[in-house]
Amino acid sequence: MLLIGLAVNSNAQFVRLDLGINGLTCSQCSRSVDMQLRKLPFVENVQMDLKHTRAIIQLKKAVPVDIAAVAKAVENAGFSVRHLKAEVQEGFFVKEANQDCWLVRDDAYVLLQPSGNGQVASLQFVGKEYMPKQEFKNYALPTTISCKGNKRYYVIALEQ
Repeated sequence: MLLIGLAVNSNAQFVRLDLGINGLTCSQCSRSVDMQLRKLPFVENVQMDLKHTRAIIQLKKAVPVDIAAVAKAVENAGFSVRHLKAEVQEGFFVKEANQDCWLVRDDAYVLLQPSGNGQVASLQFVGKEYMPKQEFKNYALPTTISCKGNKRYYVIALEQ
């Protein structure tokens, strides 16, 4: 599998998250998830959508985002993540040759497919904690990652 690495513009950041949540059946369930998400220091606002069982999360500007904490907040509320997608500022992705990842603060991001022109509006986080296990099995994950010394790494797929 060919992996293309990316570098991040120093001013770029995640803008909004689209979080699919399994098991939301009532307004109390929705409120429970909402309360857990609002505790996260990088969350500006949460809009729960019970009909489509998802949350749209607006993120604070210039505050580091902890993607794993989002999944953990859903789990702490008693539910599981169906999907976790992120919208990013235009210009977020900049190609960098001969790399298989890019770094944002202490986190590393590994892209599963080539990005074409490097302009992307949305990406999908890939992992057991970010999607149903059946869907996760459809992805061929990289066997080695060359991002050394990072606290976490995330595998992503581009959304079209």
